[in-house]
Amino acid sequence: MGRPPVGTKRGPSPVVRARVPQALKDRLHALAERENRDESDIVREALAAYVKVRQVS
Repeated sequence: MGRPPVGTKRGPSPVVRARVPQALKDRLHALAERENRDESDIVREALAAYVKVRQVS
């Protein structure tokens, strides 16, 4: 039951919560609508890129 896991691995998908300014949330929403994507997909992609650039494993 519940939501399916994210990504290729099976098992639970942890949740990361963060507060952002309303203006950033509005821009994220507009981008998601324009690209016909979920906001969470964009956030996951951005976080993965951020971590990769800083070489955090």
